[in-house]
Amino acid sequence: MVRAQEEERKLEAFTDGNYQLTIRFDSCEIESEVFTLENSDYRLHLFPNPAINALNVQFLIGEQEDLNIRILNTLGQVVRQWNYPGFIGQYNESIDVSGLARELYFIQIETPNRMYTAKFILID
Repeated sequence: MVRAQEEERKLEAFTDGNYQLTIRFDSCEIESEVFTLENSDYRLHLFPNPAINALNVQFLIGEQEDLNIRILNTLGQVVRQWNYPGFIGQYNESIDVSGLARELYFIQIETPNRMYTAKFILID
């Protein structure tokens, strides 16, 4: 848990199960519907897609694993790469793609047990 002024954030490792998101701000509280999480239901979210200068990447890993993220061009060449040893939890980052050519790319999320791939397009 991180406390910054009046802000509280929790980041926890999630295991399979039913969850409900609760957001509290001052005296207001909002709750999501109950949702079921299964590690096999790994969801990779990329937005906006097509992108111009930045690509937001979101996913959740419920078990501590070494994580490799790669951006590949259509020839399969790695144009960007990040490594996160022992990663667990939510990944929510905006990746600067302004220096890449305007074309189709693939993003790969790889752990020792799985690999996930999604495509995105860069436009002017």
